Amino acid sequence: LMLPNDVIAEKQYDYILFYKKEDVNKGVRAPFELEKNYSEYINGFEFKKVEKVGEKAEFLYFDLDKIKGAEIRGIEDKDYIFKFGGGSSQVGKFLRDKKIPKNIRDKMCVIAKENEVLLIPGVEISENVKIDDTTKNIGKVQKWK
Repeated sequence: LMLPNDVIAEKQYDYILFYKKEDVNKGVRAPFELEKNYSEYINGFEFKKVEKVGEKAEFLYFDLDKIKGAEIRGIEDKDYIFKFGGGSSQVGKFLRDKKIPKNIRDKMCVIAKENEVLLIPGVEISENVKIDDTTKNIGKVQKWK
């Protein structure tokens, strides 16, 4: 439902959400690069290179070397993710299952190589970028609350 001043009212799961109409990130594309002591903010999430995996559950940790050549971009229809712990899913369905509202999904950026999403900032990392015995460079991003 469109309201005055570009405000939209929309039923999302078990509640009604009010938000301002804003541009979506469909056209955003940039190479993902994260150098030592450099932080990059995407969707309000800070990415950092760290020396080791911490004990706090509020962060997602990933292998920085496995995302070389990836790009930051908006979500595309054919995107899929190999979920951490196994299985794969279309990204749109995965985010709906996580009950992330559509107006937020439309603005989200992902880190991807072609249609394989390697990281959804704040939400999930792909099984293909998880930390293992061969990991030399670790990245972290805060989980969405």
